[in-house]
Amino acid sequence: NGYVLSNGSLSEKTATISVTTTQLRSMLGGMNMKSTYASVSNHTNAFSLSGKGFGHGIGMSQYGANARAAAGHDYKKILSFYYPNTTLSSY
Repeated sequence: NGYVLSNGSLSEKTATISVTTTQLRSMLGGMNMKSTYASVSNHTNAFSLSGKGFGHGIGMSQYGANARAAAGHDYKKILSFYYPNTTLSSY
């Protein structure tokens, strides 16, 4: 939070940067920040960046749906997980 000056006094310094989520993802690397769909929480002397994985963070993940199918889930269960409070119908 600060540093000691030569005369022994303490001076606190803060810095603020403003970047878009796309710029931040580029800085951190695509495998470290998998999606620009993220939120930031402030903590004492730190911050947390929370994301939703690859993609936009909404809708159905092809990888996730495939893993659920491999685990034995049927299409109705998979669709209800990705699209809660919806009704599957046929016209």
